[in-house]
Amino acid sequence: MKIILYIATGLPGLTYTFIDREIRILAAAGYNIRVVSRETPPKEDISEENLEYYNNILYLDQISMIRLLFAQVLVLISMPLNWFKNILLILKEKEVKNRRDRMRLFKHFMEAGYAYTQLKDERISHIHAHFLISPTSIALFLSRYLNIPFSFTMHASNIFIDPLMLGTKLSLCKKAVTISKYNKNYLLNKYGDDFNDKIHVIHCGINPELFTPLGGEKSGPPVVLSVGRVVEMKGFHILLDACKRLKDNGALFSCLIVGEGEAKDALMRKSAALGIEDVVNFLGAQKQDRVRQLLQEASIFVLPSIVAEDGKRDGIPVSLMEAMAMELPVVSTQLVGIPELIEHMKEGLLVEQKNPDDLSFAIETLLKDGEARKEMGRQARLKVMREFNIHHVPQQFHVIFN
Repeated sequence: MKIILYIATGLPGLTYTFIDREIRILAAAGYNIRVVSRETPPKEDISEENLEYYNNILYLDQISMIRLLFAQVLVLISMPLNWFKNILLILKEKEVKNRRDRMRLFKHFMEAGYAYTQLKDERISHIHAHFLISPTSIALFLSRYLNIPFSFTMHASNIFIDPLMLGTKLSLCKKAVTISKYNKNYLLNKYGDDFNDKIHVIHCGINPELFTPLGGEKSGPPVVLSVGRVVEMKGFHILLDACKRLKDNGALFSCLIVGEGEAKDALMRKSAALGIEDVVNFLGAQKQDRVRQLLQEASIFVLPSIVAEDGKRDGIPVSLMEAMAMELPVVSTQLVGIPELIEHMKEGLLVEQKNPDDLSFAIETLLKDGEARKEMGRQARLKVMREFNIHHVPQQFHVIFN
């Protein structure tokens, strides 16, 4: 049985459920998955089903600097040539902005050395990393110590604003995965068409059996639901402006925002200033069971993603897929890979980013038209079943791992 090493961040925390699902479906398909996580998630973010899995992960943030340094001595003694090759790779790297970037690479180099001392006897045949920065840097250095290939999945923001060592990583990896055609086209334009066969588009997927609509009529005022990290790029501040317009227009609805993040306090203050506290509720982070329950109760799902001031942006948000699988019509923006998931007027409505007038009009349109909500919701689930289904992942990753 092939042993695949997954390197990621914060597993199995709430923010990274899409990676957890990928690992689980690959394990069910016969792959033996070993996991390294660069950060330890809060225990309260771990569901009961993940506790055993949580205890078997190698967490690098729990390793002291003394142990990291001692691991370098062991690696240097056992394979000095590869150790020096990795050092030279960092020193020669040109796709860095400043000294801090190079220091980040040295930290990832040290973490890879420690991971090697813990994993060298486990007969790992392939390394796959999720996220372009630290996990993939570790995967690159570790692959040279273990003399095995590595691949990695790129997600949206880092590709555009922090492509640390990306050209080198593309050159040295066996395969690279990105989550949208938009991202692949951007990468080929930047790094060249020679990478066309190496870069594969594999959409994040969800399990349609876990996200199944109950059917039947929903009681009470329509619920507009939004789920995501409460950060600028999710566009929740635009949603609040849209809710203000909807309330002023006399629309009957309630809006629930699920998630935690750095922008939450500012958003709550804005909600109070707009006078919409009676229709907008912030529920904080919720576990998957509760999110599914909220999706069952909702009438519309809204995620007004934007390009943030610092350049951060979504790829194809998994929360949209979950809502669509629950037969919810969705409202989002014409941004990055989102139009690959949502065809305007078919599975939902797409609006211009940062435009609360367009957003409120789209939401109000669906609030007033129950038949449109029903038909778009039906089409939304069909789209997820066809193209964003977690059960397709093992076949898609076969070409990556073999």
